[in-house]
Amino acid sequence: MKIWLRIVLALYVGFFLHTLLIFLLGSSGVLGYEELLFHRAKLDKNLAELKEINAELLKERDALLYDKSEIELRARTLGYRRENEIRIKIPNNSKMDYYRTLGAVVRRNTQKARGYGIFRLIALCGAGLLYAGLTLTSRAISGYKKI
Repeated sequence: MKIWLRIVLALYVGFFLHTLLIFLLGSSGVLGYEELLFHRAKLDKNLAELKEINAELLKERDALLYDKSEIELRARTLGYRRENEIRIKIPNNSKMDYYRTLGAVVRRNTQKARGYGIFRLIALCGAGLLYAGLTLTSRAISGYKKI
């Protein structure tokens, strides 16, 4: 096999190997796409939870805007009372606390940009091994036994 054909074949295989590694393992490859799909599902779930929280808060706001008994109840939990009203505190009484559920911020686990140097190294080693293998094979076929 001629030397230029071996070099071209080794370069072609190295380029193909590099492209295949980037397609499978790169940040915009198959694994990166799966990671984005997983993140999208988390965002959809988070959006649904936030919509539920928003609906609850809208109900609570409407109750505070239009329901006088709700306003009175909230004022009493804050310690306010009417004039001439006596406050009686009952021990061990579980009072109604108004805690709200907060929405969570979903962030994507962004790593530093993946370096493609390892892919280049693997492709270069593969091309070099292929070139060496083709050279040894052609020498063995043509009768040369020198290494």
